[in-house]
Amino acid sequence: MKKAVWLVVAAACLAGLVWVSRTTIFKGGDLSELSAVSQSGHDPVEDYYRLKMKRHRPKTADQRPNDWFYMQRAYPHDTVSNDKYREAVKYTNNLMAEASFKRSPSAVSVWTLGGPENIPGRITDVEAIPSSPGTVYAASAAGGVFKSTNYGINWTPVFDATGAYSIGDIAINPSNPDTLFVGTGEANPAFDTYEGSGIYRSINAGSTWQLVGLPNSYRIGRVIIDPNNTRRIFV
Repeated sequence: MKKAVWLVVAAACLAGLVWVSRTTIFKGGDLSELSAVSQSGHDPVEDYYRLKMKRHRPKTADQRPNDWFYMQRAYPHDTVSNDKYREAVKYTNNLMAEASFKRSPSAVSVWTLGGPENIPGRITDVEAIPSSPGTVYAASAAGGVFKSTNYGINWTPVFDATGAYSIGDIAINPSNPDTLFVGTGEANPAFDTYEGSGIYRSINAGSTWQLVGLPNSYRIGRVIIDPNNTRRIFV
């Protein structure tokens, strides 16, 4: 008999805790809206979070993930028109068909693995020097920066001494290719990304590096040097 009484008391206490916890969740919310959506027969807690997500759903391009990537293609508008998208697809297909018709069988490109090999993570950026196309820099998500001076046949790590192996972007000074900047910390969303330690500069084509700022930026997705004023840099 006592055991049954204790079970009833325990069940009542548990129900009270559940009610208190739900009351706490709804505290400060709009209960009128919640009662309206709860008439659907769903669990009220589930309805609350569904309503909350609806309120915070992105509506414009600048609120979406990768907004910089998206807004480049939408400019000067906030969205990409479906009609314009279909026109672009049709135009691209026509270009490919025209190129395929003009291309001779001997002109088909053959791709081979160019390296660098045995590095962790993704290649986040590749930069070449227009005046010296054989010189190429490659940035890795977790392997540092590699340099090739023979069109990618051989690669040498040039950034390991800094201790920052997660790279977001590389920028080469268009007026002086011996000067380049590396933004550390991959900005791509993934479970295995790592934080960086700022932006580094080299004035001797990657032989040595100096930390020049933004040590607490953690992730740098883009570095741009103003071609009209190379002392002006956007990060």
